[in-house]
Amino acid sequence: MAEDRIGCAPRCRGCAAPRTIRDEGSRRRKRLTWGTRPDGGKSGERGSRPMSAGIEETDDQLRDLLREAKTIAVVGAKDGTSEDAYRIPLYMQQAGYRIVPVNPKLESTLNEACHADLGAIDAEVDIVNLFRASEHVPGHVDEILDLDPRPRAVWMQLGIHNGEAAQRLREAGIGVIQDRCIMVDHRRLLGASD
Repeated sequence: MAEDRIGCAPRCRGCAAPRTIRDEGSRRRKRLTWGTRPDGGKSGERGSRPMSAGIEETDDQLRDLLREAKTIAVVGAKDGTSEDAYRIPLYMQQAGYRIVPVNPKLESTLNEACHADLGAIDAEVDIVNLFRASEHVPGHVDEILDLDPRPRAVWMQLGIHNGEAAQRLREAGIGVIQDRCIMVDHRRLLGASD
């Protein structure tokens, strides 16, 4: 990878490098390439991946969301350049989105002031992008529901999913994308920004 190019760290499963998973009940590992899922389906098809009401994760719907969104709140934003929670928002910022970082432990990142929580944001947010462990997602649902106006979607990064939180958000009319990298989908659907 060129030094000036932004990409996910090697542990980010959805980018260029193939990933492997362990078959249930087996010692064998199964190789997956981008766009495949453990259940054998392809991205955008219905299957075991959590789907959303309002945004069904079809390419057209994700493309529309990414085209129409202007502001992305990044919960769990980091300031370390080797962190996915820094590099992915940086990519999105370079693609033209306004990034609003949320992390109570940071004063600023990406040349933007950090907010302690979503409630401290004074701008309209189109997408809330979560870089928090799955078990912490429910703690952000009330914050998201308290935003006025509410975001169009909540995007949980690769490896992040929570069915109960997703259901509450869907019932409130907010689209939910789980276990997907926003940068990978942006590059695939709208082209690279770098």
